[in-house]
Amino acid sequence: MRTHVLCLSLLLACSSLFLSAVAGEFELERDHPPAAEFRDGRGTCRQYTQHNAHYNHSTIFVMDDLPRDRTYVAMNVTHKRAGAVKLVLRAKREGEDLQQVRLKSFGHGGRGQNFVDTTFSDDAAEHFPIWQEEAPFTGVFEPDVHMSKLAGGASAAKWTLLAINRDGHTPRIDSWTLTFCDNNAGAGDGGL
Repeated sequence: MRTHVLCLSLLLACSSLFLSAVAGEFELERDHPPAAEFRDGRGTCRQYTQHNAHYNHSTIFVMDDLPRDRTYVAMNVTHKRAGAVKLVLRAKREGEDLQQVRLKSFGHGGRGQNFVDTTFSDDAAEHFPIWQEEAPFTGVFEPDVHMSKLAGGASAAKWTLLAINRDGHTPRIDSWTLTFCDNNAGAGDGGL
C-alpha cells in the first residue's frame, strides 16, 4: 500500500513539473513579442510592444543582439498623480549585473494625471515637465539618466519598465514600447 501511495505521489509530482514546464514555455512565448522593423531616415529600427503589463512593472525579452545606437521608450501609464511616480528602465543581460536608469524622478509632473504616449529618448530637447498644467504628459522627453549607459550598448537583454510610486496608489502600465535603432541610413540602401 505504501508503495502505491509513493508511486502515486511521484506520478503527481512529475505531472505537476511537466505542466509547469509547459506553462513556463507559454509564458516565455507570451513575454517575447515579435519586433516590428521600420526605417526612420537615420537607420533601421526594431520596436517591441508589451500590452500585458503587471500593473507597475512589465518586461520585454529581446533575444537578438541588434545594433543599438538609439533607444526609445514610449508608454501609457495611468496614475492620478504623476509627481508620485518614478519611472525606471532596467536591463539584465545573461551573466551580467542588473543595470538601471531613471527615466523620470519623483516630483516631476506634480499633481498632473497620466502618461499618454509619453516617450523618453536620449536625444530629446527637453526634460519631463515639472508642472501639473502640462498633463496628461504627452511628448518626447530626455530621461534623467541616459539609456545609452544600459547593457553596454547591446540590445539582447531582459528589459523591465518600472513605475514606482510613493503615495500608496499603484500606477498601472497600460502598454509600452521599446525601440532600438541603428544609425546606418546610407548602408546599402541608397540612403532611403
